[in-house]
Amino acid sequence: MSKYSVSVIIPCYNSSKTIKRAIDSALLQSHSIGEVICIDDCSTDSTVDIIYENYSNNIKVKVIKNPKNRGVSYSRNQGVRHSSGDIIAFLDSDDSWDVNKIKQQLDVMVKYNADLVTCLVSNISEKGKDNGDKKTKVITKISLLISNSLKNTSTVILKKDAFLYFNENMRYSEDYDLWLRMINKRKN
Repeated sequence: MSKYSVSVIIPCYNSSKTIKRAIDSALLQSHSIGEVICIDDCSTDSTVDIIYENYSNNIKVKVIKNPKNRGVSYSRNQGVRHSSGDIIAFLDSDDSWDVNKIKQQLDVMVKYNADLVTCLVSNISEKGKDNGDKKTKVITKISLLISNSLKNTSTVILKKDAFLYFNENMRYSEDYDLWLRMINKRKN
C-alpha cells in the first residue's frame, strides 16, 4: 500500500445531477482518500446545496466557492492550492471512478517512480452499457507531442510537487498544454 496522501479535486458548475455520484466514487476508493475538494464555479443550480446536504458531517469533503465564474483551469488550480495531499487526483463532476482506480494507479506510480499516471476510460451509457476503449497504450514523450493521449483529465493522478498549474487564460486544451509542459520539464 502506498504511503501517499491523496487529494481529489472536483471542479463543479451546475452539476446537481452528477455531483453526488462523483464524490461518492472518490470517498469509496479502496485506497483511503485524504480529502475531496469541490470548487464551485458559481453554479446557478443546487450543486452546492447537494454537497452540503450529503457531506456536511464528512470532514474529508470541502467546498470552495469561486467569487465569480472563472472556468475549469482556475477551479482546478484553486483546488490544488488548497490541497494538503502528496498526490492530486482530478475528477470531473460528471464522471465517477471504479473503486480500485486510485490504488492501482498509486501502485504503478510507486513501481515506476512516475510523476503522472493515467488509466483507461469506460463510457457507461444510461442503460448501463460499457462503451469504453479497451486498448492499452503506452504514452511516451513522442506520442504526446503528436496528439493528446490524456484526453480525460479524470483519469490522471500526479505528484503535487510535479504539478505546474493549468494556464488560466486557456478555455480549451488547457490539460494538453499542462501535460506538454510537464513532460518537457522532466529530465528523463
